[in-house]
Amino acid sequence: MFGAVPISAVTAFAENVPDGTDKYFVLSWDEDNRQVVSTEADIPGDAGEITATTTALSGGVYAVDGEVTVDARITVSGDTSLILKDGCKLTLKEGLEVSAHGSLTIYGQTEETGELITPRVSENYAAIGLSDFAELNIHGGKIEVH
Repeated sequence: MFGAVPISAVTAFAENVPDGTDKYFVLSWDEDNRQVVSTEADIPGDAGEITATTTALSGGVYAVDGEVTVDARITVSGDTSLILKDGCKLTLKEGLEVSAHGSLTIYGQTEETGELITPRVSENYAAIGLSDFAELNIHGGKIEVH
């Protein structure tokens, strides 16, 4: 399954700056100059929150802080970014599914201590499922799937 999944070979990370503003840096390849380019971005103040009752991520940016366990399967649609803040632990007991033509990009922060864990999910599901033409990009964090 992972052979067909476009996973970025370039990493992204975030940095906690002294004033408490969370920043992350997205690294991408500049083909014209044949080098890695770093772009600094703030984690949006209006980033969505994932709670124990979350069942859908509908595009946009979501940031995980602290420990969160979700019992239901999460459906991801649209262009969705998930930032695993340093020290967080997101446990998805039934995993997640990226809908057709949707994309999920997962970022970590500087220390790479944010975790996304999917323990053994129900028999009929993949821990991280991708529908037709869905895309998964992992740029950082600790990802543990079963």
